[in-house]
Amino acid sequence: MVDEGTTPGRRRGPALPWLAAALCLLPVPLYAVVRGFGGVAPAVLLYLAVATLMAVVAVVGVRRLPRDRRRPWALLAASQGLFLTAEVAFIVAFTGVDVGHRLVPEILFLSGYAVLLAGVLALVRQPTGRSGRAALLDAAIVTLSCAAVLGTFFVAPLLADSDMPLQDRIVAGLYPLADIGIVYVLARTVLLPGHRAPAAHLLLAGLGVLVVADVASYLERLAGSGGPSTWAATGWLLSRGLISVAICCSSAVRLPAPPTAERPTGLTTRRLLVLALAAALPSGLSAALGLLGHRAHPVLLGCAALVLVLLVSLRTNDLLGQLRQQAAQLAVQARTDALTGLANRRTWDFHVARASAAARVDGTPLAVALLDLDHFKRFNDSFGHDAGDDLLREAAVAWTAALGRGVTLARWGGEEFAVLLPGLDAERAAVHLSAVHEAVPRGQTCSIGVTVLADGEEPADAMRRADEALYAAKHAGRACTVVAAVPSSSPDREAVTR
Repeated sequence: MVDEGTTPGRRRGPALPWLAAALCLLPVPLYAVVRGFGGVAPAVLLYLAVATLMAVVAVVGVRRLPRDRRRPWALLAASQGLFLTAEVAFIVAFTGVDVGHRLVPEILFLSGYAVLLAGVLALVRQPTGRSGRAALLDAAIVTLSCAAVLGTFFVAPLLADSDMPLQDRIVAGLYPLADIGIVYVLARTVLLPGHRAPAAHLLLAGLGVLVVADVASYLERLAGSGGPSTWAATGWLLSRGLISVAICCSSAVRLPAPPTAERPTGLTTRRLLVLALAAALPSGLSAALGLLGHRAHPVLLGCAALVLVLLVSLRTNDLLGQLRQQAAQLAVQARTDALTGLANRRTWDFHVARASAAARVDGTPLAVALLDLDHFKRFNDSFGHDAGDDLLREAAVAWTAALGRGVTLARWGGEEFAVLLPGLDAERAAVHLSAVHEAVPRGQTCSIGVTVLADGEEPADAMRRADEALYAAKHAGRACTVVAAVPSSSPDREAVTR
């Protein structure tokens, strides 16, 4: 049975995104032409008609989504409706009709931005771990840099304009703040590692176009323009069209993306260049304005520069932590066997050299042994290589527990393992290794060759002797331990029962 909360929506045919693109994007250049050459009234009517069509397409796209995936996209569609309602209210108020309050269109516009941000944030994959923290810091650096520019050139002049009523100044200053929020979402999404679906690309493109169109309108307002230019209005329309197409895209059902395995977030050349420019922008802007004889809000730019220094310091510390973590991981990988987690041959050579030197100084015995899983090839052929790998891992865990503290167990190669037993002669080591026979997992057996280092003998010679003892154990019927005599003793070997 299918849970009611996750009932699939209507099937999305491959033609739906293309139809949405045709309905939402093709009229945009037509509007630009009419706006430029056809007069104000036809352009306004066409704008409202196209914006209405985009809102309808967005609603249709949301309804065709599974119910458990609708909420973020429904917020985006609702923002389309709020923007359209605000524009209708603005046009109605412009014609002299009372809409209740002169700020009603502005409040509707700002509500549309708030709902849009809520929908986008619900779609953005939440960052986790070190890579997520790095992406958040990078996004904060880029966002603060853009906020410093918008605050210096747009927000601060608006708030300082005494000719405007206070509430008008506050409302006008909220638009750049909404754009700063969108910039943060864009930066966080783009800088977060991972694959993005086509619907996400369309959505990000729509948000980017919206910010560019808003900045164009701010520049026109500073220049004393009476209203938005063709470029700004066309940008707003294109932004809505891209968002509506994103809602109808078949990959929209995959958003928000489920959490993925963490991947390191390094500083590529392009990423480093973006962060460097962003970090230097407030200070560079302040210096440029000073050279030109303008002192536009130096306190604002100075505070932004200080906060950016703090963010860059945090990002640098994060990178250093990442480097330390990677260095520790590489050190572990260099010392351990990747499959079993035991010491590898390099680590074994280090331990046996140190133990042999200590044994010579202290005059204590030092036993070495080689272990081999019996019929391992047959086990692999019967149960598969994955089961063989599992057997090796389980044997490593079981033998480590059976051998106890003070004994070094290493992966020698293939199904062979090496054991270093300080303070034990060959016979006592063989008794100690009897626990290994009992701990072989999955009902398997093992063969063991053991010997003790002679005075002044190199560890490699003792390992060759242990290897010969191991092969003797194989020939003796397996599942047993053979003790190899030291060179000064009898060359005979004694088999020790399992």
